[in-house]
Amino acid sequence: SNCGAISTFTGITRDNFAGKKVTALSYEGYTPMAIKELTNLCRDAHVKYPNVARMVAVHILGDCPVGEASVVVGSSSP
Repeated sequence: SNCGAISTFTGITRDNFAGKKVTALSYEGYTPMAIKELTNLCRDAHVKYPNVARMVAVHILGDCPVGEASVVVGSSSP
């Protein structure tokens, strides 16, 4: 492969928000629309940063306990 750089972001559910205790988050969504929007975000990033060779974004639906990942974004470039 010609990509030597890989970057990832993982969003983790925290145990607090605005000074309030959080025990879990619950995400609802319409899957076809979510896929479309995540695809658009990746496409927009590639337009802005054309050296990015590959990009992926994943977001869960349903319950996400504290300490667990709710979103992961990854990209690679030369």
